Amino acid sequence: MTPRLVILKKPNLPGKTKTQVLISVLALLVGLPPFLPVAFSQESATPWNRIATSLAAQAGNNTSTPIRVGVLEFLFEDTEVTSPFSTFLRGELEKSLVKTKRFTAITRSRLADLQLEGKFQASSVAKPGTSRKKVSIEGVDAMVRGRFFSKAGKVTVQAELVWLDGGRVVRSSEIIEEASIPVAILPKTGKAGMAGLGAKGRLPTVGVLYFENASKQDKDLEGLAAGLLGMMITGLGETGRYNVVERERIDEVLKELKLTESDKVDSETGAKIGKLLGAQYLVYGTTLYAFGQYRVDARMVQVETGAIISTGSGTGTAEKVLELASSLSAKISAGDKINPKPAPTAAKP
Repeated sequence: MTPRLVILKKPNLPGKTKTQVLISVLALLVGLPPFLPVAFSQESATPWNRIATSLAAQAGNNTSTPIRVGVLEFLFEDTEVTSPFSTFLRGELEKSLVKTKRFTAITRSRLADLQLEGKFQASSVAKPGTSRKKVSIEGVDAMVRGRFFSKAGKVTVQAELVWLDGGRVVRSSEIIEEASIPVAILPKTGKAGMAGLGAKGRLPTVGVLYFENASKQDKDLEGLAAGLLGMMITGLGETGRYNVVERERIDEVLKELKLTESDKVDSETGAKIGKLLGAQYLVYGTTLYAFGQYRVDARMVQVETGAIISTGSGTGTAEKVLELASSLSAKISAGDKINPKPAPTAAKP
């Protein structure tokens, strides 16, 4: 019998790329299921999707039970400091991991509760590069953690997927052009501000909450309270002694916890906010107007223990509000004992 050449019409597979079709055909040839759990698409061109795709591929092909994963804030280089890029990267990875259909994401509120319970600290789960120990956390199978490094206009992201049962760790990395990243990459202090910090000299991360209006009948103070938050963030950052959380990130966390700027934050809620921010310390404050004068009080509180680390207060007219905020930042910084202050320079003869 003379063999016949049969030409098949190109199939129309809506929603499937050429890559997906080729992979499905190859999978059938070797006896695997025709569709892989990782969704390949044009979006895989982004670095976040490439990292997620790589981690999903290394996690295995069992699609019946998605991996319940939590994504932590990535740390800057060999420090324990975060930056706006840490928050941006966390959000992009959460979305990308879910899109692979291999993972379901643990909410940040749930992660904050777990951190408050000390689940991660005891097992070194949250620190990239540390040895893994078996730990059982209800509803969580694995964590994604990592670091990022900035050099010569490029950012290298190193991600780790860590199984909590102590089974294994898989890794993925990407090199990204700094110009393509829409947020600040370096911590607020920058590299220069961290120069000379040893292993025990990490800059503490501080979050500043909206100041409470103690004069409920005076609505004008609510605007002042919001303004003080921004000025305190700037003032504390300029001391060079803290990694200060950006205002945008604070607003994101408040929204996530369904809180408004004017809501009073108790110690329990404050601890949850601190964990979500990745902050070891929070600054609370109140404003009061009486007899033509504004009074502002602030206190720095350790998130883990609730202990008051430092306090500051000031009184002035509306024209002196800017000076008040600057004075408060200096008083808070001068009063704490959480990291060494620069040695005074000897006077020249």
